[in-house]
Amino acid sequence: VQMLEKNINCPKTSSTGRLFDAIAALTGLCLISDFHAEAPMRLEGAIGDKPDDSFYEVETGRTISVKPMIRQVVMDLQQGVPVAEISLKFHNTMVEIILSIVKSISDTSGLKKVVLSGGTFQNKYMLEKAENKLEMEGFEVFVNEKIPCNDGGIALGQLVIAAKKRESGLLG
Repeated sequence: VQMLEKNINCPKTSSTGRLFDAIAALTGLCLISDFHAEAPMRLEGAIGDKPDDSFYEVETGRTISVKPMIRQVVMDLQQGVPVAEISLKFHNTMVEIILSIVKSISDTSGLKKVVLSGGTFQNKYMLEKAENKLEMEGFEVFVNEKIPCNDGGIALGQLVIAAKKRESGLLG
């Protein structure tokens, strides 16, 4: 608490992965990660086999605040809600955020094509659910097939850009 209050070793991040880490820690699924993405993997693995579309509340607008969701997760934990149900609601919330953002962008831009990429989309549940919901809303969805959606894909993209710059003489 003192570290948070004094902003010591508390870098700000917009990474969705850190949110997965936080929920995995709150639920006790992964307090210490022994390997990269362990917490999100444990959180996905905890999703129960009782599918539903329930989700937590978030504040949307120019920015997205997950404070209401965090409060609801804590309340669910205090009330003894099973971790499987919390994980399912969390994943569904993330899908709803994606859907909300995409629809908002589409409303102002007219775009109907969506690319889902990034390490978070290694999560099979989230990828499939987001892809299905977006397609039901009339969006054309593109996902990684031959190139990894995580840092490996980013590294490849960086290499392509560097090669083009070198080819054009912008790099020595």
